[in-house]
Amino acid sequence: MNLRALAERIGLHKLNSLTKYPSIATYHALGERGRLREERNRQFSSGARVVVTEKVDGTNTRVVLLPSTGEYLIGSREEWLHARGDLVANPALGIVEAVRAAAERAASALSGRDGLVAIYGEVYGAKVCAASKDYTAGDLSLVGFRLFDAWTSPLDSLIDRVDRATPEQLAAWREDGAQPWLDETALGALADEMGVERTPRVEAGAPPDSVADTWEWLQRTLPRSLATLSAAASGRPEGVVVRSADRAVIAKIRYEDYQRTVR
Repeated sequence: MNLRALAERIGLHKLNSLTKYPSIATYHALGERGRLREERNRQFSSGARVVVTEKVDGTNTRVVLLPSTGEYLIGSREEWLHARGDLVANPALGIVEAVRAAAERAASALSGRDGLVAIYGEVYGAKVCAASKDYTAGDLSLVGFRLFDAWTSPLDSLIDRVDRATPEQLAAWREDGAQPWLDETALGALADEMGVERTPRVEAGAPPDSVADTWEWLQRTLPRSLATLSAAASGRPEGVVVRSADRAVIAKIRYEDYQRTVR
């Protein structure tokens, strides 16, 4: 099945919904005026093994690829921007320009495999967002792409899921993180095949319970961004994403939330 046939079979809007990246909850609950409460949205077991990655401040980007045909779609979190072979690409935030070469390498490296591969990364720098200067020192020629997640699935199972699910059920499946995600080893291999870097991995244990202790933990864990594009950049980090080893628990911990609350 090629990309056009898949889009006609399940609907391009459902393929869009199916492959959006799920929302990630804040570790502590947000209260009035954006201040954090001691209540936690997510809880990590004491001493649990976790994967901690830098949360790069850019725009969420996805590449949805059919390796068997070499076709792909590039999109922001909310909409499609480009398909392989399009004469004109949507220039929004420079996403397609930043990602297309990596998508081509992925299509070549994965050629002939079955199923669908959904690849997620962050485009940052240039004029992507207000925080870009923290990575570029204001150099608008600098733009980066960091891979942070991916999943793959046989087409038959995805088509069956779409056929059986209402739009609300499909969105719930996506937001529950039920996709067949790649593990760290497979994700690293995919990054190598695409010729891109992953979001930086940070050596750290699970975050503590309280807001104040988590603020101290965050400052120790990631005092400066590991994803800067210029040596002159300030390197002010956005924060981290923490995942349990089995992905059952995922939370984001952002500097601005804890600064607003603790200070």
